[in-house]
Amino acid sequence: MRLLVLSLSLLVTMVTSAPDPHLQDEQFCSRASLETLCRNYEKCSKFGGLITEQMRDTVCQQVLTTTTETQAPVDEVTEKPEERTTEYVPPVTTTYLTEEVVYTTEGVVEPTTEDYTNGEFIATTETPIEPDVTSPIIIGPPVNITVRPGDAGRFECTAKGAPSPQITITKKEDVRRPVFNEVFLGASRVQSQTAENLIKNVAKSNEGWYTCQACNPHGCEEHDAYLHVLDLCEGVTCPGLQECVGDYESGFGHTCECTLPCDPLMMVQNAPVCTNYCEDKSNECKMKFDSCLNNVFDVEVMSAGRCPDIVAPSILEDSVVGGVEVEEGLQLQLVCLVEGTPEPEIKWYHNGAEVGSGNELTIDFVFSEHGGEYVCEATNCKSNSVRKTIAVVTVVSEYDSIVVDAPRSTCSVVGDPHFLTFDGHSYSYSGVCDNLLAMDCQTGGWFVYGRMTPCGENGSCLEAVTLYIGSESIELQRGWLLNRYGNKIVTKNHIDEVIAIEDSAHAMTAVFDGSNLRLTATLSEEVLSPTTTISHKIVIDWDGYVSAQIQTPRDTRTCGMCGNNDGERGNDLVARGGRAAGSVEEFGDSWQVDPLGKCPETLPVGDVGELCGDRVEEVRRECEDIFHSPRLTACKDVVGHDTEHFVRSCMVDQCKGQFTPELEPRCVVAQAYATRCAAHFWREGEGSPVFNWNVAGWETEVGCPGPEERENVIVGTGCPQPATLEEEATWRF
Repeated sequence: MRLLVLSLSLLVTMVTSAPDPHLQDEQFCSRASLETLCRNYEKCSKFGGLITEQMRDTVCQQVLTTTTETQAPVDEVTEKPEERTTEYVPPVTTTYLTEEVVYTTEGVVEPTTEDYTNGEFIATTETPIEPDVTSPIIIGPPVNITVRPGDAGRFECTAKGAPSPQITITKKEDVRRPVFNEVFLGASRVQSQTAENLIKNVAKSNEGWYTCQACNPHGCEEHDAYLHVLDLCEGVTCPGLQECVGDYESGFGHTCECTLPCDPLMMVQNAPVCTNYCEDKSNECKMKFDSCLNNVFDVEVMSAGRCPDIVAPSILEDSVVGGVEVEEGLQLQLVCLVEGTPEPEIKWYHNGAEVGSGNELTIDFVFSEHGGEYVCEATNCKSNSVRKTIAVVTVVSEYDSIVVDAPRSTCSVVGDPHFLTFDGHSYSYSGVCDNLLAMDCQTGGWFVYGRMTPCGENGSCLEAVTLYIGSESIELQRGWLLNRYGNKIVTKNHIDEVIAIEDSAHAMTAVFDGSNLRLTATLSEEVLSPTTTISHKIVIDWDGYVSAQIQTPRDTRTCGMCGNNDGERGNDLVARGGRAAGSVEEFGDSWQVDPLGKCPETLPVGDVGELCGDRVEEVRRECEDIFHSPRLTACKDVVGHDTEHFVRSCMVDQCKGQFTPELEPRCVVAQAYATRCAAHFWREGEGSPVFNWNVAGWETEVGCPGPEERENVIVGTGCPQPATLEEEATWRF
């Protein structure tokens, strides 16, 4: 008896317990239409991503202002008793394809008196799962999709009800309520079905809201989803053979990936080829795919079959003539003698630009523009290449004297900022102040100051560079502006035009080439003979954004952030006053121009391993890959500019998230390296420079923005550009 009472007590407790409001909310929201979800955002956003904050701020605003949910009245029906048969009907599966809808039916098929569809939607009937539910419930709503133009878009929707609901998926403005015949009234078991709308060859006109409508004689339920037609790869340039792949599952973003360039079966075909890198590949298809994976450029078939024994090319010393003077109007003939197997291909370069091929280079009539460095390049594999300077030509005239630049040392300031001193010492410093970058510590004849302002998170970047020489000064500002005593020149409006600073005692000139603004000032001249003069110059290159390069005569002892220019990299970190600095921060802060003590404390940059964490190797590969550009690789191999300082600078800035998405750190750093390549460079102990190396077009080889794209971003980060008339009134200063 006590057991019976206890059981009854438990039963009463179960029956009278209040329903769980959280469960009720979840059931309500999971069955709601898009408009209902929008109106009940606070309640429904808690359950499994049914509606997000982003949808509330974008989609819901449109839905709630442009649509009004309407519910067509449903005729009251009386369910008629249905006779059931015990005869077993085997399960069947049928697939129907129409112009827009693919419909699958599966499960137990019951005989009906007529097909209630019009050929567009066919029901999927499954084994009964619940009794006594009548109106439709959408249990698998369609989701928002992003589709590339020309591809196929697919919406899918699953609903249940008794009788089995009829499902349509159409443009929202095309939704129509169906009219049902009494043949449905006998169905009483809950059945589910799935409808699919396949939109082929999607165009912009297909974009918009689509509605899944599930109806039976007892009512309808709707759920909306959006079709966004967008090419996620539009305007994207991938390096090498990689192709852009849009992330259409998430609806935004892309990656650059290597795709198979042939039929998969051809990858295993045995048809050996020898590449122009002198590597054996089993077939041409595998050659192309491997070159993409390894970021190797310009791979071609050199010959069918396997490669012969390779002998790297060499250029015989008999070819070298060194410095040579040629009188204007006479002929110049140079010869390049090479050895190697297979026979090397020979190209000639004049000041970095390709000018000929073959063993001999002949110029019938020499003029002043033919002066400079002539280099022979011999290649029998892309990876087996050798270059040698054959001659440095000076064109002379019986009436003109020759002006030769004295050898100069180079200091680079890159990114956030990273310094490479005149003597090649590499360090990073993130102070925020005006700092002395370099000065003549022998005579005090010139100074170069850099204004470093906050940049990114816990970083700083160059905002402007100012040269003081004698009683003159001139400032290089963001956006390639040239400022002298408040008068400004928009140098981007005068590409390749020599801007002479009038009344300058140091013959100052400025030239903007579309990427780089170069300021040149003559410090002194030395006459060696009636026909030869040595010119001592200071040259500043400015990328208009965050990077600068300073060149000073090699025999000038300097001080400041760029070191002392004595040929020894180990003693560059000497603080103001000649004392040795205990840290980079102490060294840099000693060269601040801060008489009022307002500059903030300088924080250490941090080790690249700490900044990048687990991504350090991945980021290193990304930064190294950009220097695989054939033009930048040639600069490293021939001129000798090492890339390690620039790779580490790229890694630090990449992991700190510096600059803008339009100008990634890797592209900013590579631009600074390209500027170094394009400038005159003197090797240690040599009096003749390696003339500006031609790096034009390196951006397209590695997927970086070109000069015009960079200009739009950089100009927006600097001071306002003067109006045309205002600038024209002062541009000659």
